[in-house]
Amino acid sequence: MKNNQNKPRWHLIYYILATLDLLTVSLGIYLSNQIADIYNESVEESIIWANRTQNILHLSEIAISTNEPGNHIFESGDVETEKLKLEKSKQAYLSLSKTIKNELSENLTSEQNKDILSDMVKAENSLEEMVAQTYQIFSEFENDNLVEAGKNMSRMDAHYYKVLQYLANCNHIASDLQAAFFNEQRLLVKKTESWRIYIAIFIVLMVAGITFYGRLLAKQIRESEEKKQALEKEVENHLLKTQVILDTTADAIITIDTNGIIESFNKGAEKIFGYNTEEVLGKNVKILMPE
Repeated sequence: MKNNQNKPRWHLIYYILATLDLLTVSLGIYLSNQIADIYNESVEESIIWANRTQNILHLSEIAISTNEPGNHIFESGDVETEKLKLEKSKQAYLSLSKTIKNELSENLTSEQNKDILSDMVKAENSLEEMVAQTYQIFSEFENDNLVEAGKNMSRMDAHYYKVLQYLANCNHIASDLQAAFFNEQRLLVKKTESWRIYIAIFIVLMVAGITFYGRLLAKQIRESEEKKQALEKEVENHLLKTQVILDTTADAIITIDTNGIIESFNKGAEKIFGYNTEEVLGKNVKILMPE
């Protein structure tokens, strides 16, 4: 029992190497999936922010259309047509603005969306004031009071520039939020890539373990071969000694197998039976028996 306890357990090294191999492969797959997930999330988020920015830019375009009737009235002179254009643009602006605010409220935290929503509300208020000034222009125009209409146009444009300024602020805030998100993603990637060090360590350990295990196996094979050769030599010496004993004894000593075939025939047997060893080896023992 003591010998079994002291016997080297080389097979344990194999299990350790297999475990390291499994850990390395699993960690590699995990890191690949993590980086792929981060990349996919970044692409999806980039598309979302691109749509948000595009919608805010579209608001600016609608604001331009909303501002145009107050200017075009001096060329067209058609108050009713310009009013229809004004209302259509206003409703389009408010509808899109509401859609953008709802989307931001649903998908961003209150901390993230508070500034951009605040500027969007300010832009809406300025648009309402711009529309109110436009209606004043229409009223003064219908009363042929062009001087007052011109003054209202100046006030209308002032509110219009405020709308554009607030929308520009919204785009800057959106860009900052998008940049913050991508910075978080880059930090995640760096954090994930730091695990490559552990993969490298596992690989080094595997190579060192395989080298060590290979040397142990080579040593064990060499020792086994040496033991085998020593054992064969010992058996050979034993057979030679046995043969010497058989050849020097005066008695006849014959060995046969289970089928009665002669396997050995010593000198004493040669003298007693009158056969040489070469003559009887491999033959049935019955040849030695008188008929």
